[in-house]
Amino acid sequence: MRNPLGAILLLADGILTSLPPVSDSAQATMLTPDSRHTLVDIAASIQLCANHQKVIVEEILTFSRLDSNLLVLAPEKVRPSETVQTVLRMVKAELDYDHIQGSMKIQQSFIDLAIDNVLLDPGRLSQVILNLMTSK
Repeated sequence: MRNPLGAILLLADGILTSLPPVSDSAQATMLTPDSRHTLVDIAASIQLCANHQKVIVEEILTFSRLDSNLLVLAPEKVRPSETVQTVLRMVKAELDYDHIQGSMKIQQSFIDLAIDNVLLDPGRLSQVILNLMTSK
């Protein structure tokens, strides 16, 4: 399931990157701004749907590992705020598509504790945050 989804994402990205700029499109390919906009919307929708399917596949695999007692946690020293910022960058396109502004605000109590690093599994933290942010 991952390989076809990866291919779908690459092909949708290829559509977006192969479209000529708006200023060149009418002259080079007879592509109207409206048809170019439609193609961009279609490619973006393909990306969103493929990313959503990818999340579902990953969740199924995680539940399967959890059910079989094969889920392994790999704690590392990390800055939780950096992990959250990374997740925000990952979902930025999806949030933008839905006209949602994602941001992170660190509570004063966390700042007061002067915590730099914590021991956690950054992949699992990312997965939890992604699930919270992308569930519809």
